[in-house]
Amino acid sequence: FGCASVYVFYKCCCAIVPKWYGIFAAASFLLPNWAWSDNNILTEAPYLLFYLLTLYYTFRMGEEREKSVSRSDTAGYVLSFMLALMFRPNILTIPLFTAVYLLLFKKRQARTLVRPALTLLCALLLFVVPWSLRNYRVFHQFIPITDGAANPTLLGTYQGESAPKDEDLDYETNVYAVIREKYSEYYDENGVINDLSAGEMLGAATDSLKAEYRLREWWKRDPKGLLW
Repeated sequence: FGCASVYVFYKCCCAIVPKWYGIFAAASFLLPNWAWSDNNILTEAPYLLFYLLTLYYTFRMGEEREKSVSRSDTAGYVLSFMLALMFRPNILTIPLFTAVYLLLFKKRQARTLVRPALTLLCALLLFVVPWSLRNYRVFHQFIPITDGAANPTLLGTYQGESAPKDEDLDYETNVYAVIREKYSEYYDENGVINDLSAGEMLGAATDSLKAEYRLREWWKRDPKGLLW
């Protein structure tokens, strides 16, 4: 995945700038942090490859001289997008960039993007609809993609000099006990999760409640510090 990403990144550059620019840009992948990520973490390496492929087909669609977007570029874009989505939901923002790039910077006619947009929408719905129905049946929540991404609000409550410290807060009463009561169907009489498939969903719900609790306490103790 990592080696393929270097080549695809080079191709992305070559689609919009001279080739020797692409060689210098792709050389950035020789830095140690890229080798480290390819060998030590899980979803980043494949996600980066499919993200770059989606970007590559975006540039391809912008450089086409035909009045309509080719089927091969549409298929490449949709396939790359869906493969990236299987690893991380972050890719959901890239169609907005694609639309802005093609309409404003490449001056493509909006009607030429209708077919690619509908193709992408259909592919997305074929995945999202059954997945959402399954999640609602199992977890009783509307979860169209994932509910297991890191909680940026919670992470943010640890930033700042006056952020509340974990040892000063009562998580058991204000977070864990609340979660066990709200989602009691997933716990046995000893308070242990009896449905492992719900573990990630419960973790996400716990993180959200924990973030709310930390923000409330921070506001009570130091509203100026929180705002800063």
